Amino acid sequence: MMHPTKLAAPRGVAGAGPTNGREAPVSAQPTGASPMRLQPRPPMSLILKYALVFLFATSVSVGAQTDPAKPTDPPPEATLPKYKDLQPPTADEILKGKPVDWIVLLNGDVILTDPVHRRPGTLEKIKAEHDAVSKQAVSAKDLPEKLKKLAELERLKITLFDSTDDPEFTLEIRFIERIVHFEDLIVRRISKTLDERQLPTAYELLMFLDRRARGWDGFDAVYQRFLFLDATRLARDARWEAALMQTELLFDVDHTYPERSSLHGRIIDALIKQAIFDDDYRQARHFLARLERFLARLESREPAHAVVETWTTELKRISDDVITQARAAQTSGKPRDASLTIDRAARVWPNLPRLKEAHKELIDAHQILNLGVLRLPNERPSRITPSPADERHRQLTEIALFEPDQLKDDIVRFRSAFIESWDPQNLGRDITFRMKPRRATWESRPVLTSGAIAEALSRRVDPLDPTFDERWAADVLSVESSSPWDWQLRLERIPLRIESRLRFPVPLSAAEREWSPDLAADSASSPRQQRFYVTDRTDRTVVWQRTRPQLSSAQPRLLAEVIEHRYDNWERLLQGLQRGEIDGTPVAEWKDLPALQADSRFFVLPYALPRTHVLLVAPQSVLATNGTLRRALLHALPREKILLSEVLQLPPSIGADTRPPPGRVVTSPFATTSYGHHPQLVSPEFNPILAASLIATAKQQLGGKIPPLTLLVPDDPVVERALPAMIAAWKYVGVDVAPVTATGDDAVQYDLVYRVLQSTEPITDLWPLLSPTGQTDLASIEFLPHWLRDRILELDRAVDWTTAVRLLHRIETEFLLEARWLPLWEVDESLVLRKRMGGLPQSPRLPMHTYHDIEHWALQSWYPTDTP
Repeated sequence: MMHPTKLAAPRGVAGAGPTNGREAPVSAQPTGASPMRLQPRPPMSLILKYALVFLFATSVSVGAQTDPAKPTDPPPEATLPKYKDLQPPTADEILKGKPVDWIVLLNGDVILTDPVHRRPGTLEKIKAEHDAVSKQAVSAKDLPEKLKKLAELERLKITLFDSTDDPEFTLEIRFIERIVHFEDLIVRRISKTLDERQLPTAYELLMFLDRRARGWDGFDAVYQRFLFLDATRLARDARWEAALMQTELLFDVDHTYPERSSLHGRIIDALIKQAIFDDDYRQARHFLARLERFLARLESREPAHAVVETWTTELKRISDDVITQARAAQTSGKPRDASLTIDRAARVWPNLPRLKEAHKELIDAHQILNLGVLRLPNERPSRITPSPADERHRQLTEIALFEPDQLKDDIVRFRSAFIESWDPQNLGRDITFRMKPRRATWESRPVLTSGAIAEALSRRVDPLDPTFDERWAADVLSVESSSPWDWQLRLERIPLRIESRLRFPVPLSAAEREWSPDLAADSASSPRQQRFYVTDRTDRTVVWQRTRPQLSSAQPRLLAEVIEHRYDNWERLLQGLQRGEIDGTPVAEWKDLPALQADSRFFVLPYALPRTHVLLVAPQSVLATNGTLRRALLHALPREKILLSEVLQLPPSIGADTRPPPGRVVTSPFATTSYGHHPQLVSPEFNPILAASLIATAKQQLGGKIPPLTLLVPDDPVVERALPAMIAAWKYVGVDVAPVTATGDDAVQYDLVYRVLQSTEPITDLWPLLSPTGQTDLASIEFLPHWLRDRILELDRAVDWTTAVRLLHRIETEFLLEARWLPLWEVDESLVLRKRMGGLPQSPRLPMHTYHDIEHWALQSWYPTDTP
């Protein structure tokens, strides 16, 4: 394209020359002519020919008189592009080049200029202002000023596009047919790009135009067309959800856009088909409701209504068929199948009239609790460091002779499902136990006789038996069974609390099963799983059922089955909880706990004891003999920072909150709410400088090099979050620590073990905690100094409570000072259940664990009816 050149104005033609800060003359006038008298109007052909920017000869000054008797020949005419031949700038020129306006003259020529002012509608705005000024009544004094203003409004100041030689001009507006603004050119290019189906380029131009001039005339039309074409492309590629988003955006812009309704309905139809194929009826109802909401905003019916009517009828039919199947399963004596099937019917179409009654009846007959978890229990849990999921499985399945019942006055109180009473004699050295010969209808446990208990206790004093307990063998003289329901225990030394020594399950032998003919037949393969037992396991779920199913006539009906569903992350689990996919979760993440507590749909039950995280030293490790290195590891950890930012994932502003955080750094493995906590111990400070100094000392002691260490960790998401920060802190002071996840064989060599525990009886639990195998024999604590072993044995032989607690606190002090364990933090956890659950522990009695009193739990009929 060529730009207009500066031409001399022919005689008698009004024109404009370079402004140079001054106005160009209105017309060439003869000497002595009146300034208000204009020359005769030249022929239109001449105007059209020279309706562009002119330049007077350089020898004639601006405003000089022209002699009409001496005409001059015009210079050669410059070639300007014709409007009909021009194409809008390319996408690259628009996005990377300078903006340009087109000034279209009356003869079809085009002058390319920089963007003019008063945009958009430049000519219309100038004309309106000219009309307003011309109508103003002014005095004779102000008349020259008015005429000057009118003269200015008859000209347009322009800057030639991409010109370096005096580009400033004024052009008389009467020669301009129209102005095509840069934004109009962008709209034209977008339209051409859409014609060529170059949708990514069109989208980039649309965003450019929207940022430059939001609301520009013509933008909506090309934007609507882009949305329709993009939705069509996505639908062709079977990217249905992305296509749906585009059609919904198009609906918001213009719900009358041609063919939008049929495309929208076709997309929804495909999405519902796919959801039903995947058995995700909630998603199918979501898309159906989504279409209904859009159609509700229309005043007239559209073809998309056919999709709504078709799938509404189909989903109702499917739900009705599923209800029929559930009734058939009930008639066939399959209450579990009936319960699962009727719940599926509620997911298909919850508003079916005959569903509510059938759901209540069939769910009540076989109640299934669905819990969401991040980790499922392992089939072969680690003995050294079991995960919280493994502990949860043990608490649901095993029934110990004595189990923790509640925390009262910093002491855990115990109860027994098997023992009815016990009578101490001979100053407590002889104890007679009376068994429970009968079971309540709600109890899932088997019947246990005194013979089975006597046999189990006798094996624990046999050095050749795998269950041998050296501490128990030192305390017991004999165990005798006098009847199926009575047995006597004779003690050499009286323990402080006999219940704490009887916290183990008694495996059910084949002979003992004869006393419990109502147990499920397939539960015999799991002699230790006596409350609930595993019936099915996949990589996503684990199913437990009652060992002793309730009779069909038993009332009230109680929980019959528990299913744990594994979710990939907490966000997805929380979503499932909100949607009603699951009934609860064993542990709620702390960042979302306040919102769940405020939600009236859920019970949020805090556990009686916090969960404590601690690092223990392996006997075979170099750490067992090098206290300097142990203390360095402890001082190198920013425990409080890791607790708040990684474990609890709380915002930095938590310090400004009046509520204390649900976690604390600790000085021992025992809960701060139990008697095992030593309140006078000061938590070790985070001091990387001291840690580095201790590392330098340890290097000299170890021959100039710190060996790499191995940390055995449980399979727990909370531990996974904390590990990177811990390892980085140790790395910073010069110690390399490699984590290894614990497995069922525990054959890996390690230097430290990460334990996550809830200690119910600190005095009794101390010795097994220090043992790498969990057994209480002298060999397990041989790695400790002799004076420390003597303290532990002295604690085990204590006969009064005050002395025992004092000894325990003294041992805690020695372990902390010598860093024989590395206490980290404790966290308060909470159980979350939907308010369809009855039989839960009532305040102030808090649950000791997730499945505390689960045999009392009862599930009420409920299913989500809200629009997904």
